Amino acid sequence: MTRDEVKLVVFILVALLAGTAVKFFRESDPLPQAAAPTPAPRGWAKPPYVFKDARDARNAVRQD
Repeated sequence: MTRDEVKLVVFILVALLAGTAVKFFRESDPLPQAAAPTPAPRGWAKPPYVFKDARDARNAVRQD
């Protein structure tokens, strides 16, 4: 075997070992599973309350 053939074989073996090591480490320590996202509410968004004067705002607070 020539020197170039030896380099090629060594390169292929190193590439295979690196790929195997990456696969091993990725599978051995998995990330924790994320929680399922909550579904978005359906329908129109609720608009903010707008009062014309302070009396309406006080009455709304008393009703809640």
